[in-house]
Amino acid sequence: MLLRGTREFADLSAYEQFVADTVRRLNARCARAWEGERASLKPLPARRTTDFEELDARVSKFGVFTAKSATYSVTTHALRRSRRKWLS
Repeated sequence: MLLRGTREFADLSAYEQFVADTVRRLNARCARAWEGERASLKPLPARRTTDFEELDARVSKFGVFTAKSATYSVTTHALRRSRRKWLS
C-alpha cells in the first residue's frame, strides 16, 4: 500500500483493480529486461553435459555426510546408508 499512499479502497473491485494494474506494470518491466537478455542467449547443446562429479558418501547416524570438505544434511530415511552424490 506504500505505492498508493493509503490502505483505503472504495470496494473490493477497486482493490483488485489496483493489484492487477500494479502486477501488470511490474510484469511489463520484467518482460522488457527479459527480452534484452533473451537476445544474448545461446541455444542449448544437443545433449546434456556432465557438469558434476559423482562421489560415494556414507551418511552418519546424525544425518550428515562430508564431500569435498563440505558438510551436507539428508532426510531421516537416508540415515546410515551409502549414497551416491553428485556435486557440481
